[in-house]
Amino acid sequence: MNSLAIIVARGNSKRIPKKNLKKIGGHPLIYWTSKAVLKSKFDNIVISTENKEIAAAGELAGIKRFFWRPKSLTRDFTDDLKIVLHALKKSEKKFKKKFQIIGLLQPTTPFLRTK
Repeated sequence: MNSLAIIVARGNSKRIPKKNLKKIGGHPLIYWTSKAVLKSKFDNIVISTENKEIAAAGELAGIKRFFWRPKSLTRDFTDDLKIVLHALKKSEKKFKKKFQIIGLLQPTTPFLRTK
């Protein structure tokens, strides 16, 4: 089944700048989310970010594809649905297919597990 996991990782948080790069257990938050989703059954995985450091950290953890999020989708209270729809549209164009299952993952929830 065509599935897509979208990791949403913004870099310009005002309360905790670059919080998705903050380390827990020796690795940035995005590392833990990336490793968990790589063990999952998702067919395709992407990162939606506007930050080069976050994209690089995701790549180091094994996520090879990312999409630059437009500035209009990087504000403090941007609706996650708008971010997901942007990443979905870009992914459908990039992978040339429609997805039946879409997962939203946030690096600020680092203790994800797969079965």
